[in-house]
Amino acid sequence: MKRSTIQGIILCSVLLSAGQAPAQSLNPNIVWGVIGTSIFHYNASGWTLIAPPPNVTPTQVSAGADGTVWEVNTDGSLYSYTGTNWLVEPGLLT
Repeated sequence: MKRSTIQGIILCSVLLSAGQAPAQSLNPNIVWGVIGTSIFHYNASGWTLIAPPPNVTPTQVSAGADGTVWEVNTDGSLYSYTGTNWLVEPGLLT
């Protein structure tokens, strides 16, 4: 398990498969993961492909204790997911 902190928010990741898909959740029935440049969400009934933020390459996705989903891309930029789109957040993950 990898643990990172962004502005006081703790993100935890575990590797799901040989595809090096970081995924996590406080609820074992809700999992988020990245494989290649695709983001996936599992909700106990199956996997859904979620479009990543435009013009970025996601490297990690994580869910906070409050359910907020965070995405980090190759340059360290941080995004939060609203359920329908991604919002750019201030700062970089380093």
